[in-house]
Amino acid sequence: MRKALLGILLAATFATPVAAQEEGSDGLTERYRAAGERNQQRYEQRQERREARQAERQSAVVEQRSSDEGAARQQQRFERQQQRIERQQVEHQALGTQGHHDAAVGTDGLTDRYRRLGERNQQRYERRLGRDHHSSGAVAQQVEGGSEHRELHRDYRREHREVHRDNPTRREHRRYHREVNRDHHGVHQETHTDLHRDYRQEHRDVHDSDPTRREHRRFHRQVNRDHSGYHRDWDRGWRNDRRYDWQNYRYSNRGLYSPGSYYSPYRDHSYSRFGIGVTIGSGFYSNRYWINDPWSYRLPEPFPGTRWIRYYNDVLLVDTFSGEVVDVIYGFFW
Repeated sequence: MRKALLGILLAATFATPVAAQEEGSDGLTERYRAAGERNQQRYEQRQERREARQAERQSAVVEQRSSDEGAARQQQRFERQQQRIERQQVEHQALGTQGHHDAAVGTDGLTDRYRRLGERNQQRYERRLGRDHHSSGAVAQQVEGGSEHRELHRDYRREHREVHRDNPTRREHRRYHREVNRDHHGVHQETHTDLHRDYRQEHRDVHDSDPTRREHRRFHRQVNRDHSGYHRDWDRGWRNDRRYDWQNYRYSNRGLYSPGSYYSPYRDHSYSRFGIGVTIGSGFYSNRYWINDPWSYRLPEPFPGTRWIRYYNDVLLVDTFSGEVVDVIYGFFW
């Protein structure tokens, strides 16, 4: 028993240094791995900072070049405007008269102001070109160039306003155009009114002297007179004729006098008792409400231009030309 315990203790003593050695080697590996990751991150960060600095340098160079190009374009634009102003001055002088001496003096002042402004712009432009574009203060110079450009543009606009405000030729030109437009508008309005009046008078004269139109009106009066005669000739005494005894015939033919529901041609219309001589809407005597075979209901044949129609449970004889009710039977259908 004692020997067994000694063997166990010796085995434990030899196993402890081996485990410690294995654990130490694992910790060393983890340290090297962490150090490698940190180095990789530092390298990536340095690379990103290097690329950002290069991008800033390139953008500064591009912006400086664009600023130079903008200044050149501004100078070209100013030169073109100066040439245009000189041409306008030559034209004004060619068109002017001896009575516009003050206007000529104003244009001379305009030329002097623009000449001074052009000299100042030229000097500023030359100073901008003489600067060192590749120095460390390129960004600051660009900001200064932008403010100088704005100041130049502001001075130019102020001078332009003052010159145009003090120019008497421009005021005379605008006054002249306002008067021309006012006179043209008045002449145009008067001419349009006269032409319209003449056209109406000629149209009236032509229609009054047209024999065809008079014949047409006479024909329509005759037609209306004939229709009125038909109404007067309609004999309502047909009810006394035994051939048209529709009441007794209805008792023996109830199904014939029950045509079903009536649907009004107008949405919000409700039943209204129509009498003889009333004019009704054309929707009430459209072909869907015609009684095409009056004899089947023991009704007399209508004269030309009239129709028997159904109106709810009533029957109306209507003039299809004027919509006038010629005859009526109330409660005809069941």
